[in-house]
Amino acid sequence: MHLNYSLIVAPERGLDDKAIDKAARSPFRAPMIITVIVRCEEYPKVMRWEQVVSAGCAVIAM
Repeated sequence: MHLNYSLIVAPERGLDDKAIDKAARSPFRAPMIITVIVRCEEYPKVMRWEQVVSAGCAVIAM
């Protein structure tokens, strides 16, 4: 099983082992997984959060 956010949060939310296993396997059911990497640069006119949101918008536009 891979360590991911759902495995860290699951015990706090009271999820059982079956729900944790399902969450860990769910990304692998997709026919394609798109990964986005954002490299934010210090720039006075464009804040860091705007750079991250712009990357998110680019993915949604795909």
